[in-house]
Amino acid sequence: MTELSGADHDLAARIRTWADAHGVDAGAACLRAVHERLLARMDSTSPLRWIVRGGRAIDLRFGGRARRTADLDLSVADTTLAGLTEVRQLLSEVCHADIGDGWTITIQRLRRSLVEGIGVVGYKAWLAAAYDARPFGEVSLDVSRAHTSAIRPEVLSVPEMLTDARLRVAMVRPEVQIAEKVHAFTRPYRGARPRPRSYDLVDAVALALFREPDLATLRAAAQETFDDRGTHALPGTLAAAPAEWATAFPVHGEPYGLAHMSTAQGLAILSAVWERAMRLPAGAHGITGGGRRSRHYGAG
Repeated sequence: MTELSGADHDLAARIRTWADAHGVDAGAACLRAVHERLLARMDSTSPLRWIVRGGRAIDLRFGGRARRTADLDLSVADTTLAGLTEVRQLLSEVCHADIGDGWTITIQRLRRSLVEGIGVVGYKAWLAAAYDARPFGEVSLDVSRAHTSAIRPEVLSVPEMLTDARLRVAMVRPEVQIAEKVHAFTRPYRGARPRPRSYDLVDAVALALFREPDLATLRAAAQETFDDRGTHALPGTLAAAPAEWATAFPVHGEPYGLAHMSTAQGLAILSAVWERAMRLPAGAHGITGGGRRSRHYGAG
């Protein structure tokens, strides 16, 4: 992202005010500002088709008080994402939408995304943003096809950081994110000693504490996630964390209010939820509807 020194004065002031109120640096606030402008265009052109995942979903759910995220992870419903041409067309429709906010967003680069041990998982795009015709910076997106799962996304109404309006956002359920986080920190990584991604444990614990997970939904999400990615078997229990993860919560947990927690305590909280869910039969039905209901999240 660019420095705020080159941005419109009023815009820079609004971003700094929001950043100070939420205890984040201006760079993180700039990223969120552009992500929000993109999501507003998605809601304008194709409501509820674009589904937010990953770190930005956690950030929006927690009202801006979450571990910093750089990318905007998205999945697209009702498409196979057959190739770069289709992805470029979908993104172009969004970027070209004029919603009268003074921003312009253009596609700079686009390529397929590869993940070790999984293969092609979607596409990565780099977009350039400008406000009032002044270059503002570049952001990256990860775009994948939405699963045909019966676990419908949630629709949240979240406050925008630059206006008094609220933004309608479709995002994956917390149970799906917990399953994806567990997959990420338990999967094998070539030559990685110790296991990386201790921050995924912190995120998963924060999600589990934020709202009590629906166990049947978590069971279904875990089965789908592990089957789809095919890297290793779905664990019924979670193994002890490596000794090198001892500082995971002090390092990554502060935005969630979890910096005081030990890794053993965090893992115990997550394990209790995970093991109860895994004891359910594989075909257990969780929350399959609700994708069209809006939930209002706080002052953000």
